[in-house]
Amino acid sequence: YMLLYFVIIFCHNAMSRPTFYYDEKPVKAGGVLFYVTIDGKRHYLLRKGKKHWGDIGGKTEISDKSIMDMLIREVTEETNNVLFDVSHTTDEAKQALSNHLENTDFNLFYCEKAKYILLRVEVDASVYGLDTSRFGTHESTGKKMSHSFSWVHSVDLKTIHPRIKYSNFCHSVFK
Repeated sequence: YMLLYFVIIFCHNAMSRPTFYYDEKPVKAGGVLFYVTIDGKRHYLLRKGKKHWGDIGGKTEISDKSIMDMLIREVTEETNNVLFDVSHTTDEAKQALSNHLENTDFNLFYCEKAKYILLRVEVDASVYGLDTSRFGTHESTGKKMSHSFSWVHSVDLKTIHPRIKYSNFCHSVFK
């Protein structure tokens, strides 16, 4: 009975999550890979979950109205609203990220197998200068998943999350 209950709950949750479309391709999850350029070299802000390093992102939720809504919500949740400023409230963090995405060129990558969209976005070096411990060890949403963050110049692909590692864009995203 317990297995059946889990299957029903899992299927309900998976079916109730919205699917968005990018170029007629389904999107069920996404993330943002932030980077800074210092002395001509890119440094990427990576988030480590259970085992792997990766971008900042997650799955669509019923409250999301668009791909950008999902990306902004996920980034602000996982960075505990303090990506750009340690004093931001949730609404201020979402607005700051929305403004940044509207006013910054970014590269977009799509992984068909994972139905995952990834934005590679440059941020100002002042963000790089802030201590990554400001993100905390857990999301403020109450989820029990622990995480850590680090700026990385040389990315070890063996440690990268499989949705990026085995994607069609893995080698181009870290250029």
